[in-house]
Amino acid sequence: ARGEVAGEDALEPAFRAQLIKFFVAHKRDDDAIKELRTSAAANPDDVSAEMNLVNLLRVTKGADAARSELVSRIGAGGKVFPYQIALARFDFSLGHVDDSVKLLKELIDKSKAADETMAAKTALADIYVSRNNMASAEPLVTDILNADSRNIEGLRLRAAIRVDRGKAAVVHHWRVRVGIEVLRGDVVKQVVRRPARRLLRDVLLREAIFI
Repeated sequence: ARGEVAGEDALEPAFRAQLIKFFVAHKRDDDAIKELRTSAAANPDDVSAEMNLVNLLRVTKGADAARSELVSRIGAGGKVFPYQIALARFDFSLGHVDDSVKLLKELIDKSKAADETMAAKTALADIYVSRNNMASAEPLVTDILNADSRNIEGLRLRAAIRVDRGKAAVVHHWRVRVGIEVLRGDVVKQVVRRPARRLLRDVLLREAIFI
């Protein structure tokens, strides 16, 4: 009998998942949301259950409803760090960059667990890189890799910074070359009457190969 009960308990999440898929497929959004709420409430430590609810709300009810759910879950207390990170990323996706950055900085300052601090730094560095703010991203990435030299996200972000630097170096080289060729073009124009504008066009086409 005990084995049967355990089996039923083990099957319940799988059954609920299929039921939710059924509701979604048949556009019974409210029923799907109800089931996800039940699942999230029954498993308060299951981040995926709550995030599934947030994602469904965003698709069916809109961004405001999804954000309200995150804020409500954070307000309920407990292990809320994953939801705070999710909220920061959510705000960024909505274009609320300042709110997102502010929250992540607060998490970095207040988080006591090293893994949480690293997660917040990674999220913040990711935002900076996506905004081409490499100067702000770099010290965060350095901290991440100093703590774990094999951190996948840290390595990815460092690579993005280096690629950006490489592009900047190429552009600088290109501008210098163009300037030199323009000056040469002025001289050539005076001597053999070749238009500097045509020479500049040739330089632009040639240098474009390296960008």
